[in-house]
Amino acid sequence: MSKVWVQLGENGQAVRIFRTQKEMFFECPVDRDASMERAIAVGQIRAQIWNRQNGVCVRCPTLLTKSGMHMHERKHRGRGGEISLENSEGLCYQCHLGARGAHPEKQLMFTKRTGEN
Repeated sequence: MSKVWVQLGENGQAVRIFRTQKEMFFECPVDRDASMERAIAVGQIRAQIWNRQNGVCVRCPTLLTKSGMHMHERKHRGRGGEISLENSEGLCYQCHLGARGAHPEKQLMFTKRTGEN
């Protein structure tokens, strides 16, 4: 398990995961920070997103289960985004990775096997 630095919300749950401890010290009020297991922090943020959206995909009217919701960062982590309530939204499979998805580059591609008849 890996520990991460997080910003806590008013409810005492993680609302933001920092990349580094240094980033947390510069951007977070002293009384609202903590460290916890990454899986727990992501789970807390995920549950808050699901509750915020009343279990409905933000791009279509599909009902989501907590475990079936895809967590999508509006600004991808590779481009400076973060895992946080502010930057994340819950999508259904089709809106995230499917035909109308936010990640067309991540769609599954099937190729022909070579050497078989």
